[in-house]
Amino acid sequence: MRRITLLFLLIAIAPAFLLAQETAETSHVYLRDGSFLQGTVLDSDKDQLTLQTTYGEVLHIPQEAVKRVQEGNYALTYFPKGKTAKAKGLYGTFDFQLLVGQAFDNPWDDLPTFRAGFSANMGLGYQFSQLFSTGLDLGFTAYRNHLVASPAVEVRSYLMQGPWSPYLRLQGGYGFDLVGNPAPWEFGYTKGAMYYPALGFRFASRSNTEFHMDFGYKFQHLTTEDVWFTEKEVFRRFSLRCGIKF
Repeated sequence: MRRITLLFLLIAIAPAFLLAQETAETSHVYLRDGSFLQGTVLDSDKDQLTLQTTYGEVLHIPQEAVKRVQEGNYALTYFPKGKTAKAKGLYGTFDFQLLVGQAFDNPWDDLPTFRAGFSANMGLGYQFSQLFSTGLDLGFTAYRNHLVASPAVEVRSYLMQGPWSPYLRLQGGYGFDLVGNPAPWEFGYTKGAMYYPALGFRFASRSNTEFHMDFGYKFQHLTTEDVWFTEKEVFRRFSLRCGIKF
């Protein structure tokens, strides 16, 4: 598990090193018909302006059609049909997860039983570029009769710059049981580390909100305390997560 988590982390932070090599600024090219384009100016002379758009297309625009060119860093990247994606700055998130897996109801059980649970998360982060972001997350996850709060840090690595993109997402944090022991004979899951690698897709929209969906495998380490003994346990769950980023 540690090797898989380390691999996801290395892949996720790779765009941060690529970003350090980028020197071209993003430009807004305002046209005389009232529209504008966003991208990198590759060349400009008295006849035409050559622009590589944020979605990769190279355009040759006659200078008589250009009203003005404004350079700088912009919080949003614009795509065809009015869709936008976060390019830089603070963002917030809301996520909901379905978790499924097998678990032992008691330490002396021979066969595991199928378990399903739910989780709700909220987060705050910073987008460094279209390809990389990092942030803080707080999740509340139901494991059987227990509710675990898991503050975590996360990194997201987007693999494409278009209106939709696959991405890698890695979270690591610490979980705390909010329910405890409802009765002396019940097991109490107190606290432990949490790891959560996932692979998913981002979809841009026309409302300055992005939609995300990913599939992952969540590890939650928890300490089981009983009247007679203490035992460590790991909850392992496949997850389907859907959410928004704004």
